[in-house]
Amino acid sequence: MKILIVDDSPIMRNVVKNTLAALGYPSSGWREANDGESAWTCILQDIPDVVLLDWNMPGLDGYELLKRLRADERFSKVPVVMATSENNKTHLVAAIKAGATDYLIKPVRQDQLGEKLMHIQNGILLSKL
Repeated sequence: MKILIVDDSPIMRNVVKNTLAALGYPSSGWREANDGESAWTCILQDIPDVVLLDWNMPGLDGYELLKRLRADERFSKVPVVMATSENNKTHLVAAIKAGATDYLIKPVRQDQLGEKLMHIQNGILLSKL
């Protein structure tokens, strides 16, 4: 599974990478970007199987990148798991309306990320849960 990790925090990217490793996802399948524009470039070069996307980033934030992905037919079906440290329904509803596949509250926990990735691999969308 090709996974694109998008977060402006190198610490959070490392947390996600360590979590993916613990879940058995090989590092050869991971790529990372530190902002929305870098992520967009990565996506244009090689479409990932899933994007783990931070909401709050400088420049092109995760929410705007999600909307850009959904507006482009080439990437409209790429699963996107939004992640944020803000635990509020406004962000959750906005992410769902913008087309997020799923949603995580930081800090990322291994069991939660594993469950989200398993759902994506099995074609279970957030709206079906």
